Amino acid sequence: MTELDTFWLTTPPEDAVIQARIETCQEDAQVEHVDDEVGKVLDALRTAGWEPVLRIEDIEITGGEPFPARAPAQPAGT
Repeated sequence: MTELDTFWLTTPPEDAVIQARIETCQEDAQVEHVDDEVGKVLDALRTAGWEPVLRIEDIEITGGEPFPARAPAQPAGT
């Protein structure tokens, strides 16, 4: 075990829950920040005249099931 895995052992449960919630909020904020930055890059590219080769709006799904059903994996040696 690493120090990161074991530091919770000396932390009171209430503090551990609060810390976990703070970390989750920070992770969510980071994901949102990355999404915003990617959006800015795409907007700048489109402003400069770039068009994607494949657009989501152009995709059509027709027919039956998109993916065939798979059998569960068998344990090794069976």
